[in-house]
Amino acid sequence: MTNLSRLVRHHALRNPDRIALAYDRDHVSYGELWRRIRGIAAMLRTRGVNPGERVALLMKNSSAYIE
Repeated sequence: MTNLSRLVRHHALRNPDRIALAYDRDHVSYGELWRRIRGIAAMLRTRGVNPGERVALLMKNSSAYIE
């Protein structure tokens, strides 16, 4: 199984300014996406979610869905 966060991290370290997501008028670079992913992971950890646990998500299509 592919770990998408590893893919984002790989590109964030090599090309942080390259566009990773484009949705409507929203454009997010790999560096920014990696920063957001780390922030969400930290928030989940403070709420008791541990690495490897599953979390359900229900939301509209947006770049935030990928985060």
